[in-house]
Amino acid sequence: MKRIKTGIIMFALCYCLAMLPSCKGEKVEAVENTEKKKYFLEKVENIKVVQYYCDDFDDLTLQEKILAYYLYEAALWGRDIKIDQGHRDALEIRKILEAVITHSKGIDPRVLEDITLYTKLFWLNNGMYNNNTSRKIVPRCTFDAFVEAALTAQKNGATFPAGDIKKRLQELKKIIFYPDHETFMVNKNPGPGKDKLLESAVNFYVDVSEKDLEGFTEKYPLNSRLVKNPDGSLAEEVYRIGDGKDIPPGKYAEYLEKINLYLEKAAAVAPPKTARALELLRTFFMTGDPGDFRAYNIAWVQDKSFKIDAILGFIEVYMDPRAAKGEFEAVIQLLNQDESIMMEKIAANARYFEQKSPWEDKFKSEEFSPRVATAIHCIVESGGAAPLTPVGINLPNDPHIRADYGSKSVILSNINEAYHNARVPGYFKEFCWDDEEIELAEKYETLGWKLEVALHEIIGHGSGKVQVEGDPHKYLSEYYNTLEETRADLVALYFLFDEKLKEIGAFENEKPAVAAYKAYARNVILQLRRIKEGDQLEDDHMRNRQLVVNYIMDNTDAIEVEKRNGKTYYRLVNPQKMREAIGTLLGEVMRIKGEGDYEAAGALIEKYGVKIDTALRDEVVRRCESIGMADYAGFVQPRLEPVYDDSGEIINVKISYPCDLTAQMLEYSEKYSF
Repeated sequence: MKRIKTGIIMFALCYCLAMLPSCKGEKVEAVENTEKKKYFLEKVENIKVVQYYCDDFDDLTLQEKILAYYLYEAALWGRDIKIDQGHRDALEIRKILEAVITHSKGIDPRVLEDITLYTKLFWLNNGMYNNNTSRKIVPRCTFDAFVEAALTAQKNGATFPAGDIKKRLQELKKIIFYPDHETFMVNKNPGPGKDKLLESAVNFYVDVSEKDLEGFTEKYPLNSRLVKNPDGSLAEEVYRIGDGKDIPPGKYAEYLEKINLYLEKAAAVAPPKTARALELLRTFFMTGDPGDFRAYNIAWVQDKSFKIDAILGFIEVYMDPRAAKGEFEAVIQLLNQDESIMMEKIAANARYFEQKSPWEDKFKSEEFSPRVATAIHCIVESGGAAPLTPVGINLPNDPHIRADYGSKSVILSNINEAYHNARVPGYFKEFCWDDEEIELAEKYETLGWKLEVALHEIIGHGSGKVQVEGDPHKYLSEYYNTLEETRADLVALYFLFDEKLKEIGAFENEKPAVAAYKAYARNVILQLRRIKEGDQLEDDHMRNRQLVVNYIMDNTDAIEVEKRNGKTYYRLVNPQKMREAIGTLLGEVMRIKGEGDYEAAGALIEKYGVKIDTALRDEVVRRCESIGMADYAGFVQPRLEPVYDDSGEIINVKISYPCDLTAQMLEYSEKYSF
């Protein structure tokens, strides 16, 4: 489960996304020598575009490089799956946009600028919807100007999915240009009398309402799309290749076949445990059977001594208003041994943290499977993990697999490095209350945040025991993701002050914990800059953070709201009271999850996590604009290219860094699309 994402999506514990300001810089040429690093590339409206690097790749053996390359190819062949899952017309719209901007001679420069901006926003968000707010993005140019540009591109040799582009654009007009038509990709709380499935444009359901699901049991809840048969009954379009015999092919069969081709090549050069997991994943993509996915997850989590690893498949359920359907994502990674030491120490003390957790004993795990906790360098990501990436991940999501077999937690070191190096001064001065808070943040916030991320992933998501049968998300539905992210954040915040961290050498005093608490309170104001329209949060990680701070402010005087020169500050004045409130809230959140208490989850989240103060939001937006701070970041990724000898054998794999969003996106669309 991603922590503070945004991404995982968040990472789900991704305060980085909120706290690192953007800067202006010059676009640079692709480089292979990482000593020439350029991080900030451009700013696309409210998104900073950043290049990340994978410095350790050249130190891999040839066999490891080849394994990484095959997994790289498998990951990128899943990119279009995620885009199609976001909206039924998204892939076609992307092809239209790319055809226009690559055949642009004679198009009005202002119109071309607007279309290029919209295309970049599409690329960065994997579709026409903002990744954080779930609200539709519309072009700045008029519909007529867009049609004229497309017709000009056609004269220049552009080809479109539909032959009559003028007629097709008329059919797509509402979808692209009307902000009030299919406004949200995901709308978990559409209001009284409205159906969250019908009010969500996500491509997991075709004319299917919540009422239609009554009495219907899904055989493939994670990896299928629900549609209606002519007689009104429901059918599952399963994501699978089929076996050529008894199991028919399903949705995304062509893409999954490509993925499996490279997974087969990867398994042939992988260490035995990694190879076994990859073969089980191939089986799952053929059958679509949840049992095969379970077998793969068990084998994957038991592969503990990896140097190259892959997170790949239909995993996170943030895109689904029911929190059931998995979006495709992939993270291909190599181990960062130096930075993994502290994570391993935290994982080794999982039993200690569990027993000290502030919830009832019946919700405490008594048996502990080994947990793998590492720092990694991303080689490439796709789907739900790119271009907007998590900074930490804990998997598998199935609580019973975690309980019986363990879990893997990773922190994406090179992503964090890229965030850090793409920032400019200005954030602390603008949002910290005084010089003392600025000094504390500058000295200790990075360390406090790293520990918070580690605790969130390793202990937070890996802790607790449920009393309900099966996965608790079945009981908590649309509230599950927010509740689980809240629980993991609370665990991390609660244990930041624990003596065990000092004992294992994480820090010498409590200043990193205090800095992290202050940053957490501050971030709840800061994240409002992403909600330019409306008064409702949709992203689970944003809801979770707001819930925690609003609860603390409602029940204690630990955080004071200060005003100065027309600016609002959330000022932490009593860390100990904040920790006490965190412990109380954590006990209740664990109870809700453990008992599958849907009503209590809804009451808590609706009260504290959903609605925002729009006046405060407008103030924060102005303040962020004054210092040039982006809302979030999207990443340009390393590029792998095999080198062959005369006989066709791979003798090396070269890594380079494009430093160009447009070039990379067009290359992906050309190479990894049907």
